[in-house]
Amino acid sequence: MDESEVDRLCEELSALIKLEGGVNPNALSRAQWAIAALQSTEPGDYIDKKLVALSDAFEQWFRIDKWNRQGRRRPARQHCLEDDLLCIKAAIWCKSKDHKTLRRVMANCSGRPANRSIH
Repeated sequence: MDESEVDRLCEELSALIKLEGGVNPNALSRAQWAIAALQSTEPGDYIDKKLVALSDAFEQWFRIDKWNRQGRRRPARQHCLEDDLLCIKAAIWCKSKDHKTLRRVMANCSGRPANRSIH
């Protein structure tokens, strides 16, 4: 997958993050499709782990049972989705350019809140 396709998929995910959370099966399906497309690039363990966490976070964002439990944390959840997507995009870019840079991105993006589930 070339860089422009990665950019397009990340832009699609970014647009979905901007949608209001809650029940939206179409948006959830689009997010899962874009994440699966990014996973198909065999991104490596770190990026794959972040993509799985992002998929889980989108499921929480677009499912009513999870959405209702978020309450006042909704803006923080949206911010976490944005941060994780930024880290994923940076890590994919760095992996394609220079593995040393990828290690720095991994250090800066590890433990982002979006990979914590809401129960």
